Amino acid sequence: MAKKTVQKEEDGHGHSHDHHGHSHDNHGHSHDSHGHSHDHGHSHEHNDHDHDHEDHSDDDDNHHGHSHNNTKPQQHGHSHDGKPCTGHGGGGESEKPEKSTKTFIKFGLLFLLVPTFFGLPFILKRAGEIVANNRVYLIYIWAIYAVVLTSVIYMKRHLQTINSFVNQNLIWVIFTLGVFIFLDIPKMIQQVDLRTEVLYVWCTITMIPNIIFFFFDDTDHKTLERIEEEKEEKKKKKDNERRARQDEKRKAKIKEKMKKYSSTQLLVMNTAVYLGIAILVALLGYQTYRWYIKTQQNIIERNRMATEKSEYVGNDFDIDG
Repeated sequence: MAKKTVQKEEDGHGHSHDHHGHSHDNHGHSHDSHGHSHDHGHSHEHNDHDHDHEDHSDDDDNHHGHSHNNTKPQQHGHSHDGKPCTGHGGGGESEKPEKSTKTFIKFGLLFLLVPTFFGLPFILKRAGEIVANNRVYLIYIWAIYAVVLTSVIYMKRHLQTINSFVNQNLIWVIFTLGVFIFLDIPKMIQQVDLRTEVLYVWCTITMIPNIIFFFFDDTDHKTLERIEEEKEEKKKKKDNERRARQDEKRKAKIKEKMKKYSSTQLLVMNTAVYLGIAILVALLGYQTYRWYIKTQQNIIERNRMATEKSEYVGNDFDIDG
Protein backbone atom coordinates (compact mmCIF):
# COMPACT_ATOMS: atom_id res chain seq x y z
CA MET A 1 0.00 0.00 0.00
CA ALA A 2 2.87 2.36 0.77
CA LYS A 3 4.49 1.67 -2.58
CA LYS A 4 1.24 2.29 -4.42
CA THR A 5 0.79 5.59 -2.57
CA VAL A 6 4.32 6.62 -3.42
CA GLN A 7 3.77 5.69 -7.06
CA LYS A 8 0.57 7.77 -7.19
CA GLU A 9 2.34 10.74 -5.67
CA GLU A 10 5.16 10.39 -8.17
CA ASP A 11 2.64 10.12 -10.99
CA GLY A 12 0.88 13.21 -9.68
CA HIS A 13 4.11 15.19 -9.61
CA GLY A 14 5.04 13.97 -13.04
CA HIS A 15 1.67 15.05 -14.38
CA SER A 16 2.06 18.53 -12.93
CA HIS A 17 5.57 18.65 -14.31
CA ASP A 18 4.31 17.72 -17.80
CA HIS A 19 1.54 20.31 -17.48
CA HIS A 20 4.16 23.06 -17.41
CA GLY A 21 5.33 21.90 -20.82
CA HIS A 22 8.96 20.91 -19.82
CA SER A 23 10.53 17.48 -20.23
CA HIS A 24 12.41 15.88 -17.39
CA ASP A 25 15.02 14.57 -19.82
CA ASN A 26 15.82 18.07 -21.12
CA HIS A 27 17.70 18.93 -17.94
CA GLY A 28 20.08 16.01 -18.46
CA HIS A 29 18.70 13.87 -15.57
CA SER A 30 17.26 10.36 -15.67
CA HIS A 31 14.23 9.46 -13.65
CA ASP A 32 15.39 5.84 -13.44
CA SER A 33 18.71 6.78 -11.81
CA HIS A 34 16.84 8.31 -8.89
CA GLY A 35 14.08 5.76 -8.70
CA HIS A 36 15.72 3.59 -5.97
CA SER A 37 14.04 5.48 -3.15
CA HIS A 38 10.84 7.44 -2.73
CA ASP A 39 12.55 10.31 -0.97
CA HIS A 40 15.08 10.91 -3.75
CA GLY A 41 12.53 10.71 -6.50
CA HIS A 42 10.15 13.05 -4.76
CA SER A 43 12.83 15.58 -3.96
CA HIS A 44 14.13 15.37 -7.52
CA GLU A 45 10.67 16.06 -8.89
CA HIS A 46 10.34 19.14 -6.70
CA ASN A 47 13.78 20.39 -7.62
CA ASP A 48 13.00 19.99 -11.28
CA HIS A 49 9.71 21.76 -10.76
CA ASP A 50 11.47 24.66 -9.03
CA HIS A 51 14.03 24.75 -11.81
CA ASP A 52 11.22 24.96 -14.37
CA HIS A 53 9.67 27.89 -12.52
CA GLU A 54 13.00 29.67 -12.47
CA ASP A 55 13.32 29.12 -16.21
CA HIS A 56 9.85 30.55 -16.66
CA SER A 57 10.70 33.59 -14.56
CA ASP A 58 13.92 34.11 -16.55
CA ASP A 59 12.01 33.87 -19.81
CA ASP A 60 9.41 36.32 -18.52
CA ASP A 61 12.12 38.72 -17.41
CA ASN A 62 13.77 38.52 -20.79
CA HIS A 63 10.44 39.04 -22.49
CA HIS A 64 9.63 42.10 -20.37
CA GLY A 65 13.08 43.48 -20.86
CA HIS A 66 12.74 43.12 -24.59
CA SER A 67 9.38 44.86 -24.61
CA HIS A 68 10.69 47.73 -22.49
CA ASN A 69 13.66 48.15 -24.76
CA ASN A 70 11.36 48.36 -27.75
CA THR A 71 9.48 51.30 -26.22
CA LYS A 72 12.55 53.50 -26.08
CA PRO A 73 12.45 56.43 -28.48
CA GLN A 74 14.42 55.82 -31.63
CA GLN A 75 16.93 58.34 -32.81
CA HIS A 76 17.99 59.07 -36.34
CA GLY A 77 21.72 58.88 -35.91
CA HIS A 78 22.33 62.40 -37.13
CA SER A 79 22.20 65.73 -35.34
CA HIS A 80 20.92 69.24 -35.92
CA ASP A 81 23.46 71.91 -34.89
CA GLY A 82 25.33 69.54 -32.62
CA LYS A 83 22.14 68.27 -30.89
CA PRO A 84 20.70 64.80 -31.46
CA CYS A 85 17.61 64.67 -33.62
CA THR A 86 14.52 63.69 -31.66
CA GLY A 87 12.56 62.62 -34.72
CA HIS A 88 9.94 65.38 -34.39
CA GLY A 89 11.37 67.59 -37.12
CA GLY A 90 12.44 71.22 -36.93
CA GLY A 91 9.55 72.83 -38.84
CA GLY A 92 8.18 74.75 -35.85
CA GLU A 93 11.52 76.38 -35.04
CA SER A 94 12.06 77.46 -38.66
CA GLU A 95 8.56 78.93 -38.92
CA LYS A 96 8.99 81.22 -35.90
CA PRO A 97 11.79 83.38 -37.41
CA GLU A 98 9.82 83.61 -40.66
CA LYS A 99 6.70 84.81 -38.85
CA SER A 100 8.67 87.29 -36.77
CA THR A 101 10.34 88.64 -39.92
CA LYS A 102 6.98 89.12 -41.63
CA THR A 103 5.60 90.86 -38.55
CA PHE A 104 8.59 93.18 -38.42
CA ILE A 105 8.20 94.03 -42.13
CA LYS A 106 4.49 94.71 -41.67
CA PHE A 107 5.09 97.15 -38.81
CA GLY A 108 7.87 98.82 -40.78
CA LEU A 109 5.56 99.36 -43.73
CA LEU A 110 2.86 100.74 -41.46
CA PHE A 111 5.30 103.29 -40.07
CA LEU A 112 6.36 104.24 -43.59
CA LEU A 113 2.73 104.90 -44.53
CA VAL A 114 2.56 107.85 -42.12
CA PRO A 115 5.11 110.11 -43.90
CA THR A 116 3.80 108.87 -47.24
CA PHE A 117 0.29 109.99 -46.29
CA PHE A 118 1.46 113.48 -45.33
CA GLY A 119 3.60 113.76 -48.45
CA LEU A 120 0.87 112.41 -50.73
CA PRO A 121 -0.47 115.82 -51.90
CA PHE A 122 2.98 116.92 -53.05
CA ILE A 123 3.62 113.53 -54.70
CA LEU A 124 0.29 113.63 -56.51
CA LYS A 125 0.86 117.19 -57.70
CA ARG A 126 4.34 116.52 -59.06
CA ALA A 127 3.41 113.11 -60.50
CA GLY A 128 0.32 114.56 -62.18
CA GLU A 129 2.44 117.17 -63.94
CA ILE A 130 4.94 114.51 -65.06
CA VAL A 131 2.22 112.17 -66.35
CA ALA A 132 0.53 115.03 -68.19
CA ASN A 133 3.71 115.50 -70.22
CA ASN A 134 4.55 111.82 -70.71
CA ARG A 135 2.04 109.05 -69.92
CA VAL A 136 4.39 106.30 -71.01
CA TYR A 137 5.78 106.26 -67.46
CA LEU A 138 2.47 104.86 -66.24
CA ILE A 139 2.73 102.04 -68.76
CA TYR A 140 6.17 101.12 -67.47
CA ILE A 141 5.02 101.20 -63.85
CA TRP A 142 1.94 99.07 -64.52
CA ALA A 143 4.07 96.60 -66.47
CA ILE A 144 6.25 96.22 -63.36
CA TYR A 145 3.08 95.77 -61.28
CA ALA A 146 1.92 93.03 -63.65
CA VAL A 147 5.22 91.16 -63.32
CA VAL A 148 5.19 91.46 -59.52
CA LEU A 149 1.56 90.34 -59.26
CA THR A 150 2.21 87.41 -61.57
CA SER A 151 5.15 86.31 -59.42
CA VAL A 152 3.14 86.63 -56.22
CA ILE A 153 0.22 84.71 -57.70
CA TYR A 154 2.60 81.93 -58.77
CA MET A 155 4.09 81.81 -55.26
CA LYS A 156 0.65 81.62 -53.65
CA ARG A 157 -1.00 79.37 -56.21
CA HIS A 158 -1.65 76.73 -53.53
CA LEU A 159 -3.48 79.30 -51.35
CA GLN A 160 -5.14 81.76 -53.73
CA THR A 161 -7.94 81.26 -56.22
CA ILE A 162 -9.07 83.36 -59.15
CA ASN A 163 -12.23 84.40 -57.32
CA SER A 164 -10.36 85.53 -54.20
CA PHE A 165 -7.79 87.47 -56.27
CA VAL A 166 -10.44 89.24 -58.36
CA ASN A 167 -12.61 90.02 -55.33
CA GLN A 168 -9.70 91.45 -53.37
CA ASN A 169 -8.61 93.74 -56.21
CA LEU A 170 -12.17 94.86 -56.96
CA ILE A 171 -12.76 95.74 -53.32
CA TRP A 172 -9.50 97.69 -53.21
CA VAL A 173 -10.27 99.60 -56.43
CA ILE A 174 -13.77 100.50 -55.22
CA PHE A 175 -12.36 101.67 -51.90
CA THR A 176 -9.64 103.85 -53.45
CA LEU A 177 -12.02 105.38 -56.00
CA GLY A 178 -14.50 106.12 -53.22
CA VAL A 179 -11.79 107.92 -51.24
CA PHE A 180 -10.74 109.84 -54.37
CA ILE A 181 -14.30 111.02 -55.05
CA PHE A 182 -15.17 111.71 -51.41
CA LEU A 183 -12.05 113.80 -50.70
CA ASP A 184 -12.02 115.37 -54.19
CA ILE A 185 -8.25 114.89 -54.45
CA PRO A 186 -7.71 117.18 -57.51
CA LYS A 187 -9.40 120.08 -55.76
CA MET A 188 -7.49 119.35 -52.56
CA ILE A 189 -4.10 119.57 -54.28
CA GLN A 190 -5.24 122.44 -56.53
CA GLN A 191 -4.86 120.47 -59.75
CA VAL A 192 -8.40 120.54 -61.13
CA ASP A 193 -7.15 120.88 -64.70
CA LEU A 194 -5.18 117.63 -64.34
CA ARG A 195 -8.06 115.61 -62.87
CA THR A 196 -7.57 112.62 -65.21
CA GLU A 197 -3.80 112.50 -64.72
CA VAL A 198 -4.18 112.80 -60.95
CA LEU A 199 -6.67 109.92 -61.02
CA TYR A 200 -4.17 107.74 -62.90
CA VAL A 201 -1.43 108.61 -60.43
CA TRP A 202 -3.77 107.99 -57.49
CA CYS A 203 -4.65 104.49 -58.75
CA THR A 204 -0.96 103.76 -59.40
CA ILE A 205 0.16 104.84 -55.94
CA THR A 206 -2.67 103.16 -54.04
CA MET A 207 -1.93 99.90 -55.84
CA ILE A 208 1.31 99.53 -53.87
CA PRO A 209 -0.39 98.77 -50.50
CA ASN A 210 -2.65 96.30 -52.27
CA ILE A 211 0.34 94.40 -53.66
CA ILE A 212 2.05 94.43 -50.26
CA PHE A 213 -1.07 93.14 -48.53
CA PHE A 214 -1.49 90.47 -51.18
CA PHE A 215 2.13 89.39 -50.71
CA PHE A 216 1.85 89.00 -46.92
CA ASP A 217 -1.63 87.46 -46.94
CA ASP A 218 -1.27 83.81 -45.88
CA THR A 219 -4.99 83.04 -45.87
CA ASP A 220 -5.78 79.66 -47.40
CA HIS A 221 -8.59 80.77 -49.69
CA LYS A 222 -8.77 77.40 -51.43
CA THR A 223 -9.51 75.59 -48.19
CA LEU A 224 -12.01 78.27 -47.14
CA GLU A 225 -13.83 78.04 -50.45
CA ARG A 226 -13.88 74.26 -50.25
CA ILE A 227 -15.29 74.41 -46.72
CA GLU A 228 -17.88 76.94 -47.86
CA GLU A 229 -18.86 74.72 -50.79
CA GLU A 230 -19.17 71.73 -48.46
CA LYS A 231 -21.40 73.77 -46.14
CA GLU A 232 -23.56 74.83 -49.08
CA GLU A 233 -23.82 71.24 -50.28
CA LYS A 234 -24.76 70.03 -46.80
CA LYS A 235 -27.34 72.79 -46.47
CA LYS A 236 -28.77 72.00 -49.90
CA LYS A 237 -28.87 68.31 -49.04
CA LYS A 238 -30.67 69.03 -45.76
CA ASP A 239 -33.18 71.27 -47.56
CA ASN A 240 -33.84 68.57 -50.15
CA GLU A 241 -34.29 65.96 -47.45
CA ARG A 242 -36.63 68.27 -45.54
CA ARG A 243 -38.70 68.94 -48.67
CA ALA A 244 -38.80 65.22 -49.42
CA ARG A 245 -40.05 64.48 -45.90
CA GLN A 246 -42.67 67.21 -46.19
CA ASP A 247 -43.81 65.83 -49.56
CA GLU A 248 -44.04 62.34 -48.12
CA LYS A 249 -46.06 63.60 -45.16
CA ARG A 250 -48.38 65.55 -47.44
CA LYS A 251 -48.86 62.56 -49.73
CA ALA A 252 -49.48 60.33 -46.74
CA LYS A 253 -52.12 62.75 -45.44
CA ILE A 254 -53.79 62.87 -48.86
CA LYS A 255 -53.81 59.08 -49.02
CA GLU A 256 -55.34 58.90 -45.56
CA LYS A 257 -58.06 61.33 -46.61
CA MET A 258 -58.70 59.45 -49.87
CA LYS A 259 -59.14 56.17 -48.02
CA LYS A 260 -62.47 57.46 -46.68
CA TYR A 261 -63.95 57.56 -50.20
CA SER A 262 -64.78 54.69 -52.49
CA SER A 263 -63.67 54.45 -56.10
CA THR A 264 -67.11 55.59 -57.31
CA GLN A 265 -67.04 58.65 -55.07
CA LEU A 266 -63.55 59.53 -56.28
CA LEU A 267 -64.69 59.21 -59.89
CA VAL A 268 -67.65 61.51 -59.25
CA MET A 269 -65.45 64.11 -57.53
CA ASN A 270 -62.88 64.07 -60.33
CA THR A 271 -65.62 64.43 -62.91
CA ALA A 272 -67.08 67.38 -61.02
CA VAL A 273 -63.68 69.08 -60.86
CA TYR A 274 -63.01 68.60 -64.57
CA LEU A 275 -66.54 69.79 -65.39
CA GLY A 276 -66.05 72.93 -63.31
CA ILE A 277 -62.77 73.67 -65.11
CA ALA A 278 -64.46 73.16 -68.48
CA ILE A 279 -67.31 75.53 -67.53
CA LEU A 280 -64.81 78.16 -66.39
CA VAL A 281 -62.90 77.91 -69.67
CA ALA A 282 -66.14 78.17 -71.62
CA LEU A 283 -67.19 81.30 -69.71
CA LEU A 284 -63.82 82.92 -70.33
CA GLY A 285 -64.08 82.09 -74.02
CA TYR A 286 -67.61 83.49 -74.21
CA GLN A 287 -66.54 86.72 -72.48
CA THR A 288 -63.61 87.04 -74.86
CA TYR A 289 -65.89 86.54 -77.85
CA ARG A 290 -68.32 89.19 -76.57
CA TRP A 291 -65.44 91.63 -76.03
CA TYR A 292 -64.25 91.00 -79.58
CA ILE A 293 -67.75 91.56 -81.06
CA LYS A 294 -68.21 94.74 -79.04
CA THR A 295 -64.84 96.05 -80.20
CA GLN A 296 -65.69 95.39 -83.83
CA GLN A 297 -69.04 97.14 -83.46
CA ASN A 298 -67.34 100.18 -81.95
CA ILE A 299 -64.87 100.32 -84.83
CA ILE A 300 -67.70 100.12 -87.38
CA GLU A 301 -69.65 102.82 -85.53
CA ARG A 302 -66.66 105.18 -85.46
CA ASN A 303 -66.09 104.69 -89.19
CA ARG A 304 -69.78 105.41 -89.92
CA MET A 305 -69.72 108.56 -87.80
CA ALA A 306 -66.60 109.77 -89.58
CA THR A 307 -68.22 109.20 -92.97
CA GLU A 308 -71.39 111.07 -92.01
CA LYS A 309 -69.35 114.00 -90.66
CA SER A 310 -67.36 114.29 -93.87
CA GLU A 311 -70.59 114.31 -95.91
CA TYR A 312 -72.07 116.98 -93.64
CA VAL A 313 -68.99 119.20 -94.01
CA GLY A 314 -69.27 119.07 -97.82
CA ASN A 315 -72.85 120.51 -97.97
CA ASP A 316 -73.53 123.91 -99.62
CA PHE A 317 -75.09 125.45 -96.56
CA ASP A 318 -71.94 124.86 -94.56
CA ILE A 319 -70.70 128.22 -93.22
CA ASP A 320 -67.05 127.21 -93.38
CA GLY A 321 -67.40 125.96 -96.89
